[in-house]
Amino acid sequence: MRETVTREKMKDGSVLLRAGNSMCQMIDLGKGVSLHTCRGIVLAAFASHVVADGTRQLEAHERWVVMVDMLDSKSFETGFRETLNNWLKEHPGATAHLLIKSKLLEMAVSLANFFTGRGAAKAYTRVEEWIGAGKREVINFRRRPISDALSGPPV
Repeated sequence: MRETVTREKMKDGSVLLRAGNSMCQMIDLGKGVSLHTCRGIVLAAFASHVVADGTRQLEAHERWVVMVDMLDSKSFETGFRETLNNWLKEHPGATAHLLIKSKLLEMAVSLANFFTGRGAAKAYTRVEEWIGAGKREVINFRRRPISDALSGPPV
């Protein structure tokens, strides 16, 4: 069954996707860099929103670096993975840095790199290394929990 996704513009400027118990917060950090913070299962229904963010960033900046915080995520659905793998394969200006806690997710990232034919994604299990990668893109990069966006009503 396909989940219905709600899309909310939050007071901090981020976009919050929700479907069931799953969430993905998308923050534009400027210069072709985005932060996506996920909670629950990353659903296939989120893929079109993530691809739209990447497409917009590539059109505006000719690159897209997405920093993905998945520490509060259990997994991602096959449909999400397949959609993003195909999209990344066709867009060499896009790269993903994923903060994960699961060895299973780390294997999925390795498979994604295999299927895209390039190292489009890098997995991190140490928060400080992931933050370091983010700071190389945006000097004030930091983790931003979804709860920060939920502290006020959507705009």
